[in-house]
Amino acid sequence: MNLTLNNFGGYSLTPTEKAQNLHIHVPYTTGAGVGFTLVDRLWLGVEVKAHRFDVNAPGGPVSSYETYSVGPVLGYKVNIFKGVYANAYFRYWPNVATTLNSDQIALQGTNGTVIHNAHDWNVFANVAIGYAFRR
Repeated sequence: MNLTLNNFGGYSLTPTEKAQNLHIHVPYTTGAGVGFTLVDRLWLGVEVKAHRFDVNAPGGPVSSYETYSVGPVLGYKVNIFKGVYANAYFRYWPNVATTLNSDQIALQGTNGTVIHNAHDWNVFANVAIGYAFRR
């Protein structure tokens, strides 16, 4: 929830988004997935996701759109301490649809108009910390 892709040096931005100096905020990414354990703590699954983007060019108004993705996820679960665990993910979330016409939008800014293509997550990795309640 509530990600700003410009944070951490903008590593989540594409080279074009960086060159256009866009500000991209992701208020939510939501969805579901199913999977199965391959070996011990290594698992494979597929996820269906909806992503909301609020984007603007420098000095311009914010425009919003959604993308939808379906893709595989490979995960590895590591137990840390008494129910606390870390789950490392390697994901591929390609866009299968967007709410934009032709998957792009014209953004107005102080330096004129820039064409923004719908943000596509593609391949990325992340880590989640969780807690497993025991009976």
